[in-house]
Amino acid sequence: MSQISDSFQNSPPAADNLQMSGTTSLQRTDNVLCSLIEHARPSAEVSRSESPEISELASDRKGFGLALILLGFIRMGRSLLPVASLGLSGFSLSARKLKLLLSSLPSGPGVVETLRCGPHVCKDACLPVLLDFLRFKAGGAKRVPSSLKTLNLARSRLRRVSVEDLASVFSFGWLPNLLSLDLSDNPLGPSGLKAFARGLSSSPQSLPLQSLKLARTKAKAEGVGALAEALKAKKTTSLQTLDLAENEMRPAGLKHFASAVNAEAVPHLKVLVLKKNELADVTDEEKDYAPIS
Repeated sequence: MSQISDSFQNSPPAADNLQMSGTTSLQRTDNVLCSLIEHARPSAEVSRSESPEISELASDRKGFGLALILLGFIRMGRSLLPVASLGLSGFSLSARKLKLLLSSLPSGPGVVETLRCGPHVCKDACLPVLLDFLRFKAGGAKRVPSSLKTLNLARSRLRRVSVEDLASVFSFGWLPNLLSLDLSDNPLGPSGLKAFARGLSSSPQSLPLQSLKLARTKAKAEGVGALAEALKAKKTTSLQTLDLAENEMRPAGLKHFASAVNAEAVPHLKVLVLKKNELADVTDEEKDYAPIS
């Protein structure tokens, strides 16, 4: 009798058995899904230990349907595959399919912490779909996942009009947990930087933004001046990294930025990139011996 009792006590409870069985089932499902993905990918050189690249499948017409199936499994809790990062830099399908993809994303902690976009997503009919996602999540039924921390819009061919729409996302406080924003290599020009700066300064609350990359945006001194004024609103005091490389800001632009530093607008700034900005290239007419204020 004691042996039977000991055996019973040492056996895991029924609930634990069910939980273990459920986890094993999910792992088996993930293994099958990973195998399907490897067959569907154009290149088969993918480690089985890596997470499947849903972004790559969704960006291609042949893999789009499979991507939706995977997202459906994840939403129903029948797969543990991660969706922490969504890359749309290679997306080339219609705006309707972009909306379908974004509306199919699961919600919850850890979902879409990083979003990378590209030229096709940031123009024409696709841009309003992207902005709707950033505002309320696609379809308007849910807010964008609060876990979104990194937004990469580099090399997306954004111009002033596009940035004005994007600025509204910040002015209404729809990205309250964003830590990193990359707008590098977009021909924004001074007017585009002004539009973006207005969005930052009019945010209803302080932004936790720690990294802002604006390299090669053709900002010039005028655009840097607008950014400096936005920083003085002290809505981005958490900023630690600021990249303004190759913007032709010249000494006038540097003076604008220095005024923001003196106003203690960026008290936590650790990394400032100003290379190739013609900072020493000044004509006699541009020389200004007045103290920086």
